[in-house]
Amino acid sequence: MTAVTIAAVAGVALLTGVNSALQNTTFAIEQTIATGMAQQLMDEIAGQEYARVPSSPYDSPLAPNTAESAGPGRSQYTNLADYNGISNLPPLDPWGIPLGNDNGQGGTRNPSMQIASYFANWQVTASVYYVSASNLSTQLTLGQTSNYRAVEVHVSLRDTTGTLHPLANLRQVFAYVPSS
Repeated sequence: MTAVTIAAVAGVALLTGVNSALQNTTFAIEQTIATGMAQQLMDEIAGQEYARVPSSPYDSPLAPNTAESAGPGRSQYTNLADYNGISNLPPLDPWGIPLGNDNGQGGTRNPSMQIASYFANWQVTASVYYVSASNLSTQLTLGQTSNYRAVEVHVSLRDTTGTLHPLANLRQVFAYVPSS
């Protein structure tokens, strides 16, 4: 009886350790995927112009115009300001197709190759705002402008209770250099 009790306690301890290791591995995988997802959106944003041409580089508020919002998705976005306020649950590609369903060219994959359900509870957000020229970590108040805009991209996972758990956060500052 004593041997069975010792074996049972040892078995519970072993299974608890295995379960903990599996949870840590799952979290590490989710963080890696989220970081790649955030970097992909940040790269998309970084490839845009600083401001609408020939418009002023000091737009306020920062947002897409009517034509850019007409989509599909972000496919008509042309400058940094257009990305302010993005919030997609589940994450969407530039053409507005859920990640895992997209083929990377504005269409969808063969249904047997889609994995959209994996990303169903993932949320991607982006914000763009002006920052102080003297301190690039200081966000300017609404209506104030400078030659610097910060872009933040966040990827979170929503659990069964609806709580968002951050997985990846990226921030990059872009500068406008006026022509002389």
